[in-house]
Amino acid sequence: MKKKFPYLVLRGSRRAIGQAIGENFRSKIQESVLLRQETIPNYKDLKRQSQSHFLETLRYFPKLIEELTATAIAANVSVMDLFFANTRSLYDAGVASEKGELVIHDRCTTVVSFGTDGAIVGHNEDWDIKNIDDLYILKATIGEAKFIGINYVNELPGSAASMNSWGLVQGINEVHQKETVGIPKNFLARAVLESPTLIEAESMIRRVKQDTGFNHLLVQKDKVKNIEIAERKVKTTNLTNESYVHTNHFLTNLKKYETYRTKSSEHRYDKAKELLQNKMSEKEVVNILSDHSDTEYPICRHDSTMASLIFKPKIGEMIVCYGPPCKGEYEKYKL
Repeated sequence: MKKKFPYLVLRGSRRAIGQAIGENFRSKIQESVLLRQETIPNYKDLKRQSQSHFLETLRYFPKLIEELTATAIAANVSVMDLFFANTRSLYDAGVASEKGELVIHDRCTTVVSFGTDGAIVGHNEDWDIKNIDDLYILKATIGEAKFIGINYVNELPGSAASMNSWGLVQGINEVHQKETVGIPKNFLARAVLESPTLIEAESMIRRVKQDTGFNHLLVQKDKVKNIEIAERKVKTTNLTNESYVHTNHFLTNLKKYETYRTKSSEHRYDKAKELLQNKMSEKEVVNILSDHSDTEYPICRHDSTMASLIFKPKIGEMIVCYGPPCKGEYEKYKL
């Protein structure tokens, strides 16, 4: 039997969406918070430090704080515990693991190809495979905004890969830099989901005071806008009808702020760039996301690839594979 991720279809205010997420995943959110409390060194001190980030976020994104608060209340956890979980700059288990403090697991690969049917965006969501059941699919309608994507139960929607009803696709890639006090990157990724255009998404990201940044690979119609963030500096790569790849290291001169990069990220980037071209079919993009030809640092990793997604924004379609795409099946979802 084909395995699938939990699928929520929600409509309402941000508060209502947040509440429904908290109610549906109460036990998992509680387990996640408890695990962090038990395993993160200096947990109380780090959570206390997150208060300055909270105040900055409240200033720019009060409605998203309202959404997160509703999730916390519904899940019966502290608002600050959940906010701290969304403040990766203070503590990110992925960063700790990649530095060798825990088991090493690297992050994601995103590719874009343009053809006669518009853009095809492929994304492998990578982390420790044992956390696969922390993922779920959300289709949400908030006023005029509608979006669909894969998300983590203890994080705001948007921190993995999503698409909105304006045909804007966002693939998130972790990049590594020093921490500053500001708005956590999860909130920027969430805000992009309600952006009607690439220009508005970039304007929002440039306007706010970030703590650290993701790489936001954004696609709409025939345009790619790749946004790298480090040390409150933003570098944008703009392309029209050109294929594109991003993994987990900087491609612009922001690399001078990079704290480290992994061989896996470099190898996945090189291999995907070698294989990718325009006018690729859905199956051909799936083949890239399933690739094992670099045996040491493959794109598809049995111990890390928790989900694989293909977006076709022109027709509002997303397909999702539970686990590594080389041995799984994709399920279709419509926005």
